[in-house]
Amino acid sequence: MGRIQSSVGLVTGIPIQDTVDKLIAISAQPRDRLTARQKDLQAQQAAVTQLTALTLGVQIATKRLEKPDLFAGRQTASSSTDLLTATASSSAAVGQYQFVPARLAQSNQALSSGVAASDQALGGGSVSFRFGGHVDTALNLDDLNGGDGVARGQIRITDRSGASAVVEAVGDHGCEYMTGGCVVVLGPTGRNFAAGMSGGIAYVLDEEDEFSRRCNKEMVALTGLDDEQEIEAVKDLVFHHAEYTGSRRATEVLLAWDDWLTKFVRIIPHDYLRVLEARKEFMREGMISERAAMAAFESNARALARASGT
Repeated sequence: MGRIQSSVGLVTGIPIQDTVDKLIAISAQPRDRLTARQKDLQAQQAAVTQLTALTLGVQIATKRLEKPDLFAGRQTASSSTDLLTATASSSAAVGQYQFVPARLAQSNQALSSGVAASDQALGGGSVSFRFGGHVDTALNLDDLNGGDGVARGQIRITDRSGASAVVEAVGDHGCEYMTGGCVVVLGPTGRNFAAGMSGGIAYVLDEEDEFSRRCNKEMVALTGLDDEQEIEAVKDLVFHHAEYTGSRRATEVLLAWDDWLTKFVRIIPHDYLRVLEARKEFMREGMISERAAMAAFESNARALARASGT
């Protein structure tokens, strides 16, 4: 049987396939334009996000200029640190100094005498002991444990020094037996948070609304943040955390501060909360800050004595 094959219409002579393809292309033009527009908007959104991050970086850099020691500080450098090191006081004159050794020691020896008996006194000076870890400057968690870092959720904070700390997560028993200072946690916590906490204040970013059941509320109260000075103090701590560590989490919180603020929970011991509220009341009555603080402390002591029956 014979076969007819043609790329055009058998009767009309019109290239049907080409015509259909062109009609499909024409009908797809609105969709293509919408897709292209969507890509442009996404690119613009990414540019705005990047610009916002750069602006925050400028703010952080500008914030550093507020520190007077940046301009008044003195630094020293030695051409041979193996032979000579030096430090500069605030009154040191700027300049270059050259030291020529008059005589080099041929040998040196460090001696320490033993103790003849367990009841014999040590010599002059002092002996200090330190147990556990200690961090007195801002430090990225990745630098801890010899550079191995700390796994998320395995940090435990017990602050008894009165200092402040900002971390992005803590494990079980966070702020246990805390007696002073301030801690800001920008993420989840483990169980039994604030057990035995008698002083200081902690702030936890409770993103999943789960903190209440993880906190030991026997000695503490959970409140929100409504005092403007306190809010600014917490924001400043987060700001410095972003400045010192380059934390993406802290930067994210700062960029949408008003949205995150409502998720912060303040953890404060009951006694400390009563003292703060009494201090505010005394200051509203006209007392200066120092006298109001003392009066609030005495008022709380009397209330505790009455409660205990003494």
